[in-house]
Amino acid sequence: MQIKFLLWNCNGISTRVAEVREYLRMFNVQILVLTETRVPNNFIFRIQNYKVVEKRGPVGHGGVAIAVREDVPFQDLSRHPALDGVEAAAVKLADNSVVVAYYNSPSRNKLVIKPWQTITHSSEG
Repeated sequence: MQIKFLLWNCNGISTRVAEVREYLRMFNVQILVLTETRVPNNFIFRIQNYKVVEKRGPVGHGGVAIAVREDVPFQDLSRHPALDGVEAAAVKLADNSVVVAYYNSPSRNKLVIKPWQTITHSSEG
């Protein structure tokens, strides 16, 4: 099965959900990866016919989400211990591919590699 992805640095999703829905419909996207979602605490991110996995950043900053269409089987890896303290959402698809949305603030000086090695190895087999 060929999967269509859409990656978008949305710079705040709470006021752009209708726009996202239109992109998903227009391009027949199965997996949407969003960075810099910047959602307020009271915001519930839902998209009809999609399951949303997200990791919020500090209020008004960062944040990531992965929306997977309901007909695409996946496993949520976002609660994997390797991702504790990392602003990342991750899913494993039926073919063992792993999709990760990661946000690293520009104020941090380097990318944290250890979680990716752990998640990658956990997807094998």
